[in-house]
Amino acid sequence: MKLSSGLVAGMVFLSPAMALARDSVAVLWSIQALDNPDLSERTVLDGEYVLRQKLLPMGLATLDGPAALTTGNRLHAKAGAQLVKASSDAGEAYCALETHRLDKAGAQIANSRGVTLCFLDANKDGRFESLFEVPGGGVIVQGAVPDKRAAIDIGYATRPVGEMARSYWVGIRYEQYFNIYGNRMFFIDFGPEGQMTSLTDFAKFKSAGPYPQTFALLDSQFSVLEAQEKGIRLRVDKAIPAQPFGVFTYTSYR
Repeated sequence: MKLSSGLVAGMVFLSPAMALARDSVAVLWSIQALDNPDLSERTVLDGEYVLRQKLLPMGLATLDGPAALTTGNRLHAKAGAQLVKASSDAGEAYCALETHRLDKAGAQIANSRGVTLCFLDANKDGRFESLFEVPGGGVIVQGAVPDKRAAIDIGYATRPVGEMARSYWVGIRYEQYFNIYGNRMFFIDFGPEGQMTSLTDFAKFKSAGPYPQTFALLDSQFSVLEAQEKGIRLRVDKAIPAQPFGVFTYTSYR
């Protein structure tokens, strides 16, 4: 039996079948529409983006003071840390974009454990009364709200999402000769500037054609007109429309 894992894009609107489990938390983002998309024919080279559009959170807040867990991974968020709004039926939930760990002496070290801090304002009075660890970080945050949470009493201030300190993106990337069969691929990338990662789902086509070939990814549409030695000639018919975007992890057994 082989264990494999991957990522899938979330839905624009969570239907009952896709609804979050009770007492769970997950971060959703919003794809920003392009004001003036380039709809002309152009050449896209290996590794370049057909489309790349900005991601903003559904809400943004900053911590009034520092917060830390003394158990588990001993995560710490600084005063003023930016938090992104999370979907949860347990109350107003926010999760930290960046955290550090505290060693036993209280010194800050890098957090590389694949977990982040989330905060809960259950009575929605503008103050967090508990915090807890959730798997993920950055774009991907998904997990359960534990029954036992660390008690805190820290205020927070909501801020316009345009005040994000770091840029996050989603894009459709072209990749050439990804495997021995000579397939050409389109990947959906997402993440912060300089640290983009890819969904496991992708679209592929063979260099031999026929052409044109039309693709629809994230509700965008573009047509490949010709395969070239170092790239492709294409035309974008429709950019990615404004819509929520969520990334959820799954594990499958094969």
